[in-house]
Order: sequence, then structure tokens, then C-alpha cells
Amino acid sequence: MFVHTGAQRIGEMAVDSGNVHTLPAYSLFDAGGGYRLRLGDGRALTLGANVTNLANKKYWTYYQENYLQPGSPRTLSLNTRYDF
Repeated sequence: MFVHTGAQRIGEMAVDSGNVHTLPAYSLFDAGGGYRLRLGDGRALTLGANVTNLANKKYWTYYQENYLQPGSPRTLSLNTRYDF
């Protein structure tokens, strides 16, 4: 069994050449885990899950002229790996 976590902090970002207007800073937290099943003869099956943006934080990642790019919402991903 395995578990992993991650954190990311993004500071304020200027959106104009004079640095008068900024996008606010934000923090994101991720977590995941999984389990590895050994099947014998060097074979294994790994099952896992990951969640990004655990707190479902609303944030802006990019600005250009009159366009703001929203950040990704909370996202769950599942994965499977087979080693033979």
C-alpha cells in the first residue's frame, strides 16, 4: 500500500505592465494512494487513485487582455498498472 500528498503555493501574479492589478495568491493540495498486488512470476497489478485540488479551491491561473483562465476544480483520477 502507498500514499502520497502534495502541496503547491502560487504567489500573486501581476496582470498589467505597471504591476497595479494582480491575481490573488492561492494554495493547492493533492493526495492519492494505491495498492500493489503481487501475482507471482514477477507479475503485479497496481490500483491507485489521485485527487487534485482537494479543497476544490476556486482560483485563476492566467490573464491576457480581457480573459481570465479559471483553475481546475477538484478532480479524481483512477489508474491501473499491470507489470508482466
